[in-house]
Amino acid sequence: TGVMLGAALLALAVGFGAIPAKADSLYIGDISDNTVKRFDAKTGAYLGTFVASGSGGLAGPNGIIFVHNKLDVVNQNAGTVFNGNVLQYSGDYGAYLGPLFSDTDPNAPWDPRGIIRGSNQTVYVADFGNLPAEGKVSRFDDKTGKFLGNLDTTGFGHPFYPRGVVFGPGDVLYVSATGDLSAPD
Repeated sequence: TGVMLGAALLALAVGFGAIPAKADSLYIGDISDNTVKRFDAKTGAYLGTFVASGSGGLAGPNGIIFVHNKLDVVNQNAGTVFNGNVLQYSGDYGAYLGPLFSDTDPNAPWDPRGIIRGSNQTVYVADFGNLPAEGKVSRFDDKTGKFLGNLDTTGFGHPFYPRGVVFGPGDVLYVSATGDLSAPD
């Protein structure tokens, strides 16, 4: 199991948006005002709000990635009764383009936290779950939003509450997860 992160987790992504590729940008999902902010990755200078507050229903931005010149933002739908989803924004200007999949999709994650793009047009979303129900890591087609299934979690200790996902050497998917929340784990 991984390290449990604080409740005020900010999501980070490094990408190349409206700023020319020679000037790296750092994008931060700010859950305090439901925006995505942009910073110069070299100097730390604040470059402004990239995604406006609540744009497209953004409520609880967490994981962020760039796919096909689109910014995909994990949307927890925090403070609502809706499942989470992944919202897509223009990679150039941050304008709302629509959801990758709907929060009403029966396979939509309850409490999505992390996202990463794999091979074969696949996006992996870490879903913390709806306590006490365990979470899952779901796969979606990154162009159509079609649900492709959940990963087998039998190799993890249970209960399983994933928070983040990243690919490492050899295309190995690493999942940051916490286990039994009632005991140190």
